[in-house]
Amino acid sequence: MISVVIPTYNRASLVSDAIESALAQTHPLVEIVVVDDGSTDGTLAVLSRYPNVKILHQRNQGQGAARQAGLALATGSFLATLDSDDIWLPDFLSDSLEALRKSGAGFAFSNWSTISPNGVEVSEGNLGALGYLAAESAEESGSWRILASRATRSIFTRHCPAPSSSFLVRRDLVTNGWMTGFRISDDWAFLLEIILDHGPSCAYQLEPLWTKRIDGTNICDRHADPVRLAEKEIHDLSLLLQQFGSKLDHSELTYLRRRLNSSRHDLAHFQALAPGSRRRAVKSALAACQESMTVQNAALLAKNLMRSVFGLRR
Repeated sequence: MISVVIPTYNRASLVSDAIESALAQTHPLVEIVVVDDGSTDGTLAVLSRYPNVKILHQRNQGQGAARQAGLALATGSFLATLDSDDIWLPDFLSDSLEALRKSGAGFAFSNWSTISPNGVEVSEGNLGALGYLAAESAEESGSWRILASRATRSIFTRHCPAPSSSFLVRRDLVTNGWMTGFRISDDWAFLLEIILDHGPSCAYQLEPLWTKRIDGTNICDRHADPVRLAEKEIHDLSLLLQQFGSKLDHSELTYLRRRLNSSRHDLAHFQALAPGSRRRAVKSALAACQESMTVQNAALLAKNLMRSVFGLRR
């Protein structure tokens, strides 16, 4: 049995497409759990059309909490989560499950295409553009590539190439599940805990097996407010270091700390460009400098950030 958790919030016009794509899977044993995270737009009326789907309604607590609530109701030996604005192709689950069974991997994730609100394809084959993924040697198993345990850890302690709707995982590897404190990185934290605790290999597929819809409501996709996105990245990277720092080695810690500081630089830059935000930009610039590892680096960063904030050329 495969359990599918679909969290949703105010997507009455889209959630049925996600549910229908889960119901249309060629794999015969699928349990679907939809968690309505306090919607106010008629989502519950849409969900009432699906008597064979488990429905849970809760007060608004965020996507991580919604996924975790769905996990508590899931009974399958394998687990997947589907965002309510995404769509799986019919063979998504069967192909992913076959990859796990053939390779013995702990989880499998697949590529995706991206469409605009009116259904026009924006991009296809997003994973192929990730140089850090291609840089790791992988064995081939049909159309799937298998990353050994060490390569899997090397990638996921630095990046998360597997969005929420892209992966299928063995349920027995899941200990705590989704953490509720993350704003945009709950999928990364979910997989990172599995990797650090169990050291699994993973499989990935470059052929798109699902579709991501860009409709202006997903903060990670061409978001109109880069300041808000940078703030969320800083929050989540800080929380990742807090949650998993004791399990990371020196190089992994160093990389994430540098990435966090880079996000702080980005925040100062974006705030400097926003009208009336110069004071906030200075505060962010100083925070970035304080996190620098050496006095020399701090001085250089301060110089560069002041140029960004005040437009100085010297």
